[in-house]
Amino acid sequence: MDHATPESGAPESGVLADLRNRFDRGDPDAAIAEARALAGRFPGSWQAWELLAYMVMWRGQALHDTGMMEEAVGLQRRAVEAAPTNGRSRQVLINYLGMHRLVDEAMDQASAWVTFDGDNPSAHLAFAGACLDCLEFDRARAALTEMVARWPDDLAIADFACNFANYDPSVSPAERTAVQRSFGDRLERLLPPATARHTNPRDPERKLRVGFVSGDFRLHSCAFFLLPLLTNLDRDLYEPFLYYTYPVEDAYVKRFRGLSKRFVKSIPNVAGVTEGLGFKFWNDRLDVLFDLAGHTPGHRLHVFHAKNVPVQVNYLGYPSTTGVPAVGYRFVDSTTDPPGSEPLATEELVRLDPCFVCYGPPEEAPAVEPRPAEGPPVFCSFNTNVKMNDPTIRLWGRVLAAVPGSTLVLKNSGYVQPRMRAVVERKFAAAGVDPLRLVLVPGEPGLASHLAWYNRVDVALDPLHYNGTTTTCEAMWMGVPVVTRRGDCHAGRVGASLLGAVGLGGLIAGTDDEYVEAARALVADRAGLRDVKASLRGRMASGPLCDGAGFARRFEGAVRGLWRRWCASSG
Repeated sequence: MDHATPESGAPESGVLADLRNRFDRGDPDAAIAEARALAGRFPGSWQAWELLAYMVMWRGQALHDTGMMEEAVGLQRRAVEAAPTNGRSRQVLINYLGMHRLVDEAMDQASAWVTFDGDNPSAHLAFAGACLDCLEFDRARAALTEMVARWPDDLAIADFACNFANYDPSVSPAERTAVQRSFGDRLERLLPPATARHTNPRDPERKLRVGFVSGDFRLHSCAFFLLPLLTNLDRDLYEPFLYYTYPVEDAYVKRFRGLSKRFVKSIPNVAGVTEGLGFKFWNDRLDVLFDLAGHTPGHRLHVFHAKNVPVQVNYLGYPSTTGVPAVGYRFVDSTTDPPGSEPLATEELVRLDPCFVCYGPPEEAPAVEPRPAEGPPVFCSFNTNVKMNDPTIRLWGRVLAAVPGSTLVLKNSGYVQPRMRAVVERKFAAAGVDPLRLVLVPGEPGLASHLAWYNRVDVALDPLHYNGTTTTCEAMWMGVPVVTRRGDCHAGRVGASLLGAVGLGGLIAGTDDEYVEAARALVADRAGLRDVKASLRGRMASGPLCDGAGFARRFEGAVRGLWRRWCASSG
């Protein structure tokens, strides 16, 4: 059969859609083989190359095959070459480049897109994102200011503003909340008002259907906090429904499927349209629905606006309020959001004390190995680069100055790029740090090898303003103590919550001076540091931070309390 469309020299749209459906619904390898043949048959078709790149990228992620993922980037370049002025193809390429921290090319591609398509807000958004990835906060801020002025009702731009506010150290907590609220205001203005009438039986003690919406039911940081919760959820009282919004199918996805009453995959089709997720919520007769994404990429906050579920809650995957009025509650704790924090959230705060998360250590974690008694101290941070703002770099520079001969290991996949390495070295040099005292390590291909790096360091340093979560838990599980400074908002207090749950309150600084002294004192007492390294995993395992059953009971109690309130209401 001839699948070509003579006028365009491209495959028929139906053929592309059929192949995409085969790939998404469980026949990936056969679909990839056909897509390769199709791209070979229509080498001038950007659609064929883009579909093949999509399949190879997500299959590579599922298999954790870096070679396939690198191939996918090259295939998407072919799509851009076939249609240089096609914004969609360039946007996909920039996304893929960003996923692999290929920041040099991402910046070049975004700059080119703005040049030839300057009236397209998506082009400017890609450029602002590339600036942020390159730690060029001033350029990203300027690009954002221009976008908001030109396209005040663009929800994608409003989303970026919400995320950028979390990373920008110049933004105050009140200003950050105002940015999030502005997203909710736009959503209320641009979308039809909610009209759902809830018919859920108002029995306060019955079994509840609880939905969770996330793109992270896979090998992802959030998975290590979701698995202990879902594993320990009381199935006699709570039925979990999982709505997965990411294309990858890996071994972790299979684990989440096995823990759910119903597992629904909801991703855009070949035309970029997502099937009605709100209807699925309604059809599944959910009683409580959790947003686990906030404003992170691929979220579904616009679906929450319809309020198809009586009780809607934000939790875990985002360090700030959503700003969406239809999301009624947010699960936190008394350290991340102490009494008095209520004005910083549009949701009602529900506190899961002593800590709002429970960590499930990965099975792949290697054994903790003792550090040499002699030799210069080694500090580290394995957090994402965008958390490494200028105040954080200056503070870490002070730590290195207080410990002569010490080094700082920074680990990020972006360090394969010369531009990224140069940016980081330049920023530390401005803080008085000799680049020779930095060890910039590219990302590791596997979780076990990533965690093994903690056996090469002594103390982890938490970023200011936007603390680590998974990285802090990883470090402590590998016997590495973490020094944090208590901040002025949820994102800056997570470190204090995690350390407090493990009994390391002495490493929670209230000032920069206390932070520097805590780090200096740790490495000065080598015998004490060895004891901490030997005992920290056991302390974690026996405490509330890794008590999945205890956490699940607290979580269930909070959910039940919200449900009882709804049953007693007239709403």
